[in-house]
Amino acid sequence: MSEHQAAEVIVYTTSSTSLPKTKKDVQSLRFLLDSKRVLYEEYDVSLDSMRRNEMWAKSNERTLPQVCVNVWCILESLSDILLS
Repeated sequence: MSEHQAAEVIVYTTSSTSLPKTKKDVQSLRFLLDSKRVLYEEYDVSLDSMRRNEMWAKSNERTLPQVCVNVWCILESLSDILLS
């Protein structure tokens, strides 16, 4: 990738969870990306089955949130990412 070409960042989230950890991770991820001024597309996989299937095909994981940069998905836990 040339230095002038921006990376494509996709964030897969869900709005229909009762798990406090998932809600907190989604909020923290948005805050992190926004504070670093990262441009990203966010898809709510609870409302969009096409995007949910796309996420599963890319990462073979169902945990949320997920971040994919270009074709690579970051599968570490959000706390690991925030601490690094």
